[in-house]
Amino acid sequence: MNTDILDARLIPDGKILVALSGGADSTALLLSLCEKIGAERVCAFHLNHCLRGEESDRDERFCRELCERLGVGFKSARRDILAEKQRGETTEQAARRIRYDELSLAAHEFACATVATAHTANDTAETVLLNLARGAGGAGLGGIPPTRELDGLTVIRPMLAATRADVERYLTERGQSYVEDSSNASDDYSRNVLRHHAIPVLERTNDRAVRHIAAAAALAREDEEYLRGEAVWLLQRARMDGLDGFDAELLADAAPPIRRRALRLAFGELDDRTLERVHVEALERLCESDDPSARLSLPGKVVARRVYDRLVLERDEQIEPPSESELAVGANIFGGYVVFAERAVAPKGLRSAEFALENPIYLRADRRYVLRARREGDFIRPKGRGLTKSIKKLFVELKLPAAERDLMPIVFAAEEVDGDGAAAVLGYAPSEGCAAAAGEDALRVHAQKL
Repeated sequence: MNTDILDARLIPDGKILVALSGGADSTALLLSLCEKIGAERVCAFHLNHCLRGEESDRDERFCRELCERLGVGFKSARRDILAEKQRGETTEQAARRIRYDELSLAAHEFACATVATAHTANDTAETVLLNLARGAGGAGLGGIPPTRELDGLTVIRPMLAATRADVERYLTERGQSYVEDSSNASDDYSRNVLRHHAIPVLERTNDRAVRHIAAAAALAREDEEYLRGEAVWLLQRARMDGLDGFDAELLADAAPPIRRRALRLAFGELDDRTLERVHVEALERLCESDDPSARLSLPGKVVARRVYDRLVLERDEQIEPPSESELAVGANIFGGYVVFAERAVAPKGLRSAEFALENPIYLRADRRYVLRARREGDFIRPKGRGLTKSIKKLFVELKLPAAERDLMPIVFAAEEVDGDGAAAVLGYAPSEGCAAAAGEDALRVHAQKL
């Protein structure tokens, strides 16, 4: 009885909840924890998936009787996995989601801060091979991590260094039985195909193949942790003070392994799903693009845009421009902007060198004005510039982000005469026909984003 299957370094103080299926691995985990820390600190949870009829009920009875014999607190739940599958989920994905939901509830009921699962070196090897077959990157090569956080709980996998052969030897030494899941014999599942065919072939070439793959996965996890730290630092440096988004050139110049991880982290701030390689490569091309308003659709209704030198990731929420409204003295809310208007006397020779919404514009006070968004064909004849400008082209010249061009408030005369164009483009200039002359009573107008 000398086989040791637990990594004691992963076992914390306090009570531990075991995810118990009744199979060899989880039975060995429960028994070994009871030996190591005592049954009073161990409890168990079993989920009856209702997938195999009487066999599922048999597994539940086995787990209950085992825990009663060991003096371990026990809880079970029955969930019809097939009936509760969500759209797009496989049966395996639904079972995993529901299992962890129920584990979280049971852990709180037993006052456990830690959940232990019975993953072994074989599970790690199978996971690495599956991830390789699916085209995974560095994170996928790391296989199964020894710990993870789950809704305020810590999930530990203290058997990752043990092989399935170690587990079976441990149970034989103690004369402990376990139940067999008949679905494990089927090749209908990808993991079973690897377990029945690929792993045995690898072990014929080297009987320590599973251990070697698990050891390589541990090294890959260390490498991934370091590279992720570098990616976090890159993303922090790429954030642009006072502006949304990231420095696209800084990202484009970074080392590819760090850049790719940084882009995944940036996406992860908006959506918790895994970004596939094809999307990461598209984001890399966007960072390198010469198009100052290029756009890319990503999963989860996330959109990536180039806004000149910035890479901006945001939710693709279609925002309709606000309705036309009268410009009144005071603060006027127009969508995501506030436009301020006040009575004033127009100064002499006022002309701003740069576009900025805060730049004041002085309009004739003897007219009424309205605020509205840009429409096709809108133009302005800016005072003192001797030309007519298309507002669409003007917004491009002013480097206004594409997503803002159709939402920006523009001032028009309420009694607009055909051919007058806009009365003012805020932050830029008033029109020839609406600009107040120096010393005249005027309406002082400026704006800011909310």
